[in-house]
Amino acid sequence: MMPTTRLIILCCLISHWACEEKTDWPLDITDTDIPVISGIITDQYKHQRITLSLSHGQPAPTPIGVSDADVQVTDGQQVFKFLEDPLHPGTYVSEIPFKATNEKTYQLRLHYNEQTYQATDKMTPITPIDSITFKMSDSTGRLSIATFVADYRPDENSMTRVEIDWSHISDDELTRALLFYYTFNTIDIPQILKPPNARVYFPRGSRLIINKYSLSDAFASYLRATLLETQWQGGAFDDASYTPQGNISHGALGFFGVSATLSDTLIAP
Repeated sequence: MMPTTRLIILCCLISHWACEEKTDWPLDITDTDIPVISGIITDQYKHQRITLSLSHGQPAPTPIGVSDADVQVTDGQQVFKFLEDPLHPGTYVSEIPFKATNEKTYQLRLHYNEQTYQATDKMTPITPIDSITFKMSDSTGRLSIATFVADYRPDENSMTRVEIDWSHISDDELTRALLFYYTFNTIDIPQILKPPNARVYFPRGSRLIINKYSLSDAFASYLRATLLETQWQGGAFDDASYTPQGNISHGALGFFGVSATLSDTLIAP
């Protein structure tokens, strides 16, 4: 076979492998109306919050808040009743402020639509907030977070929420950003080979409000499964899709967690 012929055949094969064929996948858009319960009770003395919504069959819908539910949390000795926030349907706020402690197991009891849902979780210790380093963009002179939270530590499960605000120094249309970082005591291949996240750039002088939450093993497992279905999808080793199962009884979705917390605020240098 002539070299030119071989080259033509090779180019044809590469072109065939590289082609993408458009496929219309049928989506089940039927509303499932399964309760979705979410809330973290913390060791901060405050009015704690629980949210209740309904699942939806359409991609990325607006959550449908659920009213007229009976919501309470107990530590085995005291019962804390939650009342719905009239300005935010589906958000239930504790009638009195309280804080969780690491000596007790907390149970959520929620009655809705003639069904009672329950969940339990217990607080685990928290480690100090990591130090942040910044990276400057050569083109705009703005900053981004270079290093912060380790993906893996053998003795820690945690979630860190970072709110970045530069509204006090800029008239840009976008002046806020919200980032989440996770540390788990296990490693998954899709976690190591996850798709890169887009960097968030912000000016010097921006305010960073950091809140770190400890996670029980069950809570960490739920969040890890959620990440496998969201942020870690699109890599080289995706698993088959499934709905992450939380700790809510009777088939409800979501997770009720109890966390120790640490907070810090800093100004980007």
